[in-house]
Amino acid sequence: MNKQTQQEATLWCFRRWTRKPWAAFTGMCRFKIGVLSVAMSIVLLATPAAAAAQSVGGAPVPSVDTTLLDAVHVTARQTSAAGAVLQSVSQTRFLVDQKERAPLGTAEAVLRLVPSVDIRERGGKSTQADIAIRGGSFDQTMMMLNGIDFSDARTGHQSISLPVDIDLLSDIAILDGVAYPGALAGAVDFQTEPLFPRYLRARLEGGAWGYGYGNLSGAWTSDDGRLRAIGAASLRRSDGYRHNTDFWNVNAFSRVVYTARRAGTFDVQGGFQRREWGSNGFYSLKYPEQFESTRTGLASVRWSKSWRRLSLEAMGSFRLNDDLFEMVRDNPDSAAGGIPFNYHTTYASAAGLNAGYAWGEAGTSSLGVNLTRHTMFSTAMGHAIDNPRHDIWGLDGDKYPKSVSRDIASAWAGHRKDWSRGWIGAQGTFTHTPYGADGTFAAEAGWRPGKVVSLRASALRSMRLPTFTDLFYNVAIYHPNPNLKPETAMTYRLTARAEKGAWSGEGSLWYRRTRDVIDWEQRTGDREGDIAGHWYSTQLNRLGTIGGELTARYNGSSEGWLRGAMVSYGYLNSDMSVATDYISKYALDYMRHKLSAVMSVGFLRDFVLTLTGSVYDRVGSYVAVDDSVQGYSPYFLLDGRLSWEPRGVLSGGGGASSRGGSSRGGGVQIYIDATNITGTDYFDFGGLPMPKTWLSAGVSVTIR
Repeated sequence: MNKQTQQEATLWCFRRWTRKPWAAFTGMCRFKIGVLSVAMSIVLLATPAAAAAQSVGGAPVPSVDTTLLDAVHVTARQTSAAGAVLQSVSQTRFLVDQKERAPLGTAEAVLRLVPSVDIRERGGKSTQADIAIRGGSFDQTMMMLNGIDFSDARTGHQSISLPVDIDLLSDIAILDGVAYPGALAGAVDFQTEPLFPRYLRARLEGGAWGYGYGNLSGAWTSDDGRLRAIGAASLRRSDGYRHNTDFWNVNAFSRVVYTARRAGTFDVQGGFQRREWGSNGFYSLKYPEQFESTRTGLASVRWSKSWRRLSLEAMGSFRLNDDLFEMVRDNPDSAAGGIPFNYHTTYASAAGLNAGYAWGEAGTSSLGVNLTRHTMFSTAMGHAIDNPRHDIWGLDGDKYPKSVSRDIASAWAGHRKDWSRGWIGAQGTFTHTPYGADGTFAAEAGWRPGKVVSLRASALRSMRLPTFTDLFYNVAIYHPNPNLKPETAMTYRLTARAEKGAWSGEGSLWYRRTRDVIDWEQRTGDREGDIAGHWYSTQLNRLGTIGGELTARYNGSSEGWLRGAMVSYGYLNSDMSVATDYISKYALDYMRHKLSAVMSVGFLRDFVLTLTGSVYDRVGSYVAVDDSVQGYSPYFLLDGRLSWEPRGVLSGGGGASSRGGSSRGGGVQIYIDATNITGTDYFDFGGLPMPKTWLSAGVSVTIR
């Protein structure tokens, strides 16, 4: 077949595929799609027709929006009609520039620039962070890795404990409509893909306060493209920017994807993380000697196979998280002024099966089932065990005295129909938990009046179960509530998006009504039985939250002067339906205004300067160390990176990367990072000071 004939056949296949998606698995197109799989994932799937064919979670996804951060390539991925184990009605992707010309050294730094996400850190360089979406709490946000839920059932503080560094992240998806327990406000899905088909990268960094970071990552792809393997290992550490904020963090992760000629595709991932950090005031300002250590292991396997109109997918996953918390570091002896340590071990295992069927002009249907078990062993939480047998992590010979477990079973069905200028999709989920049976659903309709503008409207009923901490944490001044029931919410959203050439913009309005809100409240002692200054796990009445977001982006050339720019603004306001006479720890403590800007410019041929600036205005109050009640003040953060990437050094040849970047992703890069350049005094949690200006420098070498 000559080049012209091949191009004509490719165009015919693409046109046929956009009108009849199952055509990709039949006849001539089977060969052509296989040859062009990389090109389609980079170019064709970024079109409205291709994006509409995606599915995440047991049902089709009506739309995928891609948001520029800094010099980020635009890409999207097609999945089978069965989708992944969890479903989402829509998603927005914030893609990560793997050449890292921006000061986005951690996933938390990337998400700080997203208008819909609230990142609250308790220390520098990703020591510990909570992630919330659109006014929700960290316990209402599901954490996923390559479409697999790895959230922690004990506390959302541990859900971000994923053993993946930013070097392996291809993009971060904000899932707006996951109708599954745990994603009441949404989900964050961290995606990993090879930077190049075959490469090896080494990175070393050093900086203020004894900061050091080393990372080794790489990938290997077979000649026929059917086997892809990526992996990375890293160590991050620091002496701490103030007393008792030292930390170290070890990550190791690997993912292997193999597509057999007849047996289907097998996707296997596994990782391990070990962390320790000084927690000066992290959870109580009156305890400067707090300390925490965690150990996390996770693994999953997914199989998928398509036959003409039918596609199937099965998965299994497992997560283990050990946690040691010391209120007084190295001192569990009460007689010596210490407090007994808390030890916890949490297990999560899940299995699921999904099926999808393309009816043709009638659309695509999908259905699936999922089973999940959460188990916790603890020295402080749960029910007493008559015959303890489970060893306490870190204590030789001692057994956990308490335990609790729960099972979650879900079944769902969905359908989607596309037209030339629009789509409509809906899915419903039936879930059985220890609290009984409940139902959630998600629905979305979209319209594309032209090539530039697209509109969509969605509605979602979501829920989340109380965490084990909400139910059982009875330590010191904290009082749990074992009678809590699940939270539920109804969310409505309108979105408009425009894209033309290198320019794009998006605006959205949304409203969420949450019932049976779970919160920790600090009471004054006026109520009978309350103790002034103590925290109580409680169930509030209703919480209404309204918000809006605006984003404008310019995606410039990787060789031009202006490489990329983005401006975004997010606003939200929450209103409790009943009067409150307490200090809220989470529900009424949120980011009202968030304004962010990113600009990346190239100069002197091989230099790139990137600046990110953000203004934050948080609503809420907190109790200072002197017991006075204080409110949050607005603050401004400015971060920057100056990098030098000489051309032609260790480039290993030309060609595009597997993520759509230019060949300059290979070679040597030397950079200087500065976070909080203005030295702003600020905190994400009341009274807990964050680092001032933090300087670091690094070098990365990529061999292809």
